[in-house]
Amino acid sequence: MIKNLLPIAFLLIGFSLKAQDFTYDPNKKGKSDLEVYNEGNERSRNLLLIPYKPVMHLPDPAGDVQLVMKSEKSLSDLQKYCRLTLDMSLTKKFKDAYNVQSMLVDMSEDVARDLDRIYASIGYKYEIQPVDEDAKGLPEKLVNMIKPAKKQSPNEEPVNDGQLRGTTRSISANHEGEYLNVSVYDTTLIPYLVSKYNADVFVFVNQFEVKKAFALGSDVAYQNYYREVKVHYTVFDANGKQLYGDLAIKRLTQKTDNINEIINWSFEDVSNEMYLHLPDKNASNPQLELQREYQKKSEEQNLLKSK
Repeated sequence: MIKNLLPIAFLLIGFSLKAQDFTYDPNKKGKSDLEVYNEGNERSRNLLLIPYKPVMHLPDPAGDVQLVMKSEKSLSDLQKYCRLTLDMSLTKKFKDAYNVQSMLVDMSEDVARDLDRIYASIGYKYEIQPVDEDAKGLPEKLVNMIKPAKKQSPNEEPVNDGQLRGTTRSISANHEGEYLNVSVYDTTLIPYLVSKYNADVFVFVNQFEVKKAFALGSDVAYQNYYREVKVHYTVFDANGKQLYGDLAIKRLTQKTDNINEIINWSFEDVSNEMYLHLPDKNASNPQLELQREYQKKSEEQNLLKSK
């Protein structure tokens, strides 16, 4: 008897479910739990991190020799190491607010071709660094003391060396108060990248420097020098509008020729400085919040298992 009733029961259950679907969701527009959770929250933001061209790691004749000897790497390998570890540090920090895709880490043939297209579509120009936000409330006289003086056009001359397309360099060799900005010549580039990578924010790393510097002239004789790490960068939105551009600097107070120490003492601070100037970094990102929640639960479970 029970066996004979089972097909009828399944039929009635199926009919009931269909009736509920028709009654409560006739247009099949029901939302998943994740969609309900995300209602009222801003959608996840995607950031595309574009590394600097290898030739944009500026050499330092005064300081590279010691770095190469201490690291026991070739100059080329040392520069590759800096480029990759900086990219990893930036990716780690930017993930606090964005879904980050690094074009250096994801070096598939397709991404490599896109990176070549980017490098062929941009040029560089030294520009005045923006005024620090903390200086905005100061009297104009003090602001002018903080803000670097703008160089006159006669003091600048365009240079095109075949690698730095459209580069404009000042006659001043140290570019004090300037950063290397990027210009996108190909108007189809940003729309193409937005479509392919679904990116909302683009961070171009334009130039990288590790410089040996002396505080006083007498320090040269006694080899009392310090290192400065400089990262020039530009931030664009999905419409191709430049949101920010600047130079992040970390001065190391302790003398060292160890590249790992330089990286450990500087890259995190540089990444934090750049992160401060990203748009909507403090807005909620539901997907990242869920990922952090799952990660926390996973860590707690692993901790319990280890006990």
